[in-house]
Amino acid sequence: MKKILVTYHANQELDYEKIAFERFEKYAKKCNAKFLKIDLNNRLTENSSHGQKYSIEKYFKIKELEKENFDRALIIDTDVLIREDSPDIFELSKDKLCAFNEGSSFLSLHNPENRKAEVQYRLANIQQLIKNCKLFPIPELNIPTCGFKKDCFKYFNFGVQVINKKHLSLFHANEKIKDKLRTCSVYGPEQAYFNYLLIKEKIEMYSLPNCFNQMISTFKYNYLDTSYFVHYAGLKKEARSEYMLEDNEIWKRNNN
Repeated sequence: MKKILVTYHANQELDYEKIAFERFEKYAKKCNAKFLKIDLNNRLTENSSHGQKYSIEKYFKIKELEKENFDRALIIDTDVLIREDSPDIFELSKDKLCAFNEGSSFLSLHNPENRKAEVQYRLANIQQLIKNCKLFPIPELNIPTCGFKKDCFKYFNFGVQVINKKHLSLFHANEKIKDKLRTCSVYGPEQAYFNYLLIKEKIEMYSLPNCFNQMISTFKYNYLDTSYFVHYAGLKKEARSEYMLEDNEIWKRNNN
């Protein structure tokens, strides 16, 4: 199996990204995978409309993998740390698209119904946005509205995913759709668009165990002991840097 670990590189490398990249490179070597950083044009301000443009740019840059020779690709955000003893994520599922079902964790939140309603709002808005482009007929999707039965509500996190080459079609779009996504009011438009396509195209998914995408919303008191991939999404840049640098040192002291 030809493997590739893919992340992003902007013109200005942040302190926490440097340690993330070091861990990515070690993990790629351990898994016999190529390590690739996709260049972005620039780093745009996070807390502004430019942040939307930056996230959309990251999403559609993935299509550049078409020129790479690979069977499985791990695509990972720069705000993730990988523990050195992590098993080979490429081996979890050979054919399916792998990502963590963030929706499965909503039940543990303080107000899960609000969180579910927010996600439904995002998906409905993305569907309407694409309809407004009037490029082709858009079928009405069955946006999930069910309750919190086991694994019932699905909303996949985009920050850690494993794909096959056949999945690269998910990262193409008409320029009109791209422009709409860059300026839309939906929070995390690339993730909402990704989940919209998973529903629309009926993509067969493998839900990654939480330990391969332990996010801040599901942190446990001993998350450094129970997680292989820790994802610091949702934190402001200063807090993210502080957490990642400190946790990196803790793992290093424990030979992880």
